[in-house]
Amino acid sequence: MTRLIRFFSDILLFCLLGSIALVLVFKFVPIPFTPLMLKRHIEARQEGRQLDIQHQWTPLEDISPQPHRRSHRSRGRQVLRPPWL
Repeated sequence: MTRLIRFFSDILLFCLLGSIALVLVFKFVPIPFTPLMLKRHIEARQEGRQLDIQHQWTPLEDISPQPHRRSHRSRGRQVLRPPWL
């Protein structure tokens, strides 16, 4: 029983440290792909097409802050709204 608990605690620790490591790495290194890119690639292969995915990241400083503020405002209204409304 203790081996089983030790096994699951090791897995939990690995996942926790792995996620922290990925956040730290991708803070400084551009993300190589997104889940949407992976989905489009899989869809293209199922259809028998070859898909060449190219992306060009835009620096955060070059993106308007308005969509970010609007999404926070709309989410804030949802959180503050009582469930019975």
